[in-house]
Amino acid sequence: MTLYDLTLVQVQFGALRALDIDRLSLPENSACALLGPNGSGKTTLLHVLALLRPPTRGAVSFMGEPVSWREKTLLPLRRKVVLVDQHPIMFSTTVIKNVSYGPKMRGESRSFQKRIALECLDRVGMKEYADRPAHRLSGGETQRVAIARALACGPRVLLLDEPTAGVDIENQSVVEKIIFDLCSEKNMSILFSTHNPIQAERLARSKIYLSAGRLAAPAAENRFPARVLQQNGLLALIDNREIHTGPPPEIFSTGSFVSIDPEKIRVYANARGNSGPRNGWLAAKVLQISAETDRIRVVLDAGKAGGTLLTALLKAGDVRQNRIVPGDSVQITLDPDALRIEKPPA
Repeated sequence: MTLYDLTLVQVQFGALRALDIDRLSLPENSACALLGPNGSGKTTLLHVLALLRPPTRGAVSFMGEPVSWREKTLLPLRRKVVLVDQHPIMFSTTVIKNVSYGPKMRGESRSFQKRIALECLDRVGMKEYADRPAHRLSGGETQRVAIARALACGPRVLLLDEPTAGVDIENQSVVEKIIFDLCSEKNMSILFSTHNPIQAERLARSKIYLSAGRLAAPAAENRFPARVLQQNGLLALIDNREIHTGPPPEIFSTGSFVSIDPEKIRVYANARGNSGPRNGWLAAKVLQISAETDRIRVVLDAGKAGGTLLTALLKAGDVRQNRIVPGDSVQITLDPDALRIEKPPA
């Protein structure tokens, strides 16, 4: 069964069109990652899927039935979907009372509330925190309790908005393990938003890419705010790393974006361990290598301080010839037609 069907869905905030999706279908019992830059519409889409925000225009079907955006008809549907916000808020009471809140509101017995709350806390590794004040937890602990609180409602669909954003490294790995385990559930569908393509690759079976509120091709992984420079035809990425691209077609001020075709990125091993960029090249570090249908996907960190992630799709022979492995320092160059430059809005 199809879990969601969205047709000609738009969400408008005044003059801003935050979401504009012609058609999107999500299968039941799936694990899907939602990727895109800030402002691409990820949170807005999650709110529509959580049945919390009606679209300005368009139709949404949930589990084969058209959604009528009236409170009376929404209530039974919302009991099947739970959204965990990026910054969840805890009630000023104990952890276990936070987690048992959903079953309590549904009229479950006290014994059931306690049993299901402890089971869900145990599942996220927070059972020993049951009697602690929830509002005094760390960010990572709060995220884990919020997931337990969502699971206590017995949802068919779990939506997570940037579940590891602002979470310390130790809790990030724990939250990822929780998501990974949940993705194997046969009676639950999971959709989580993330900026991290490596995390998406690791946890999700499928991916959705958003750009400016619209569905985008996978190349949207390599989409950056940028400015085009006249001098030497250089393109400055988000952290001012420069790639030689040849003369730009036009000169734009701030507000531009550049997309880099992952199949037109060339990756070479460093000669004699020299990690500094040569003229027209960019130094990077290999973070992950995985096999696609007919290509090898290589995720690269091309940022000075980390965080500028590029995805390259390479031929297997090129990877073997250059002996590229995770952890390597490498050099990147681009084909002349690798870039697509988007003008800022008029």
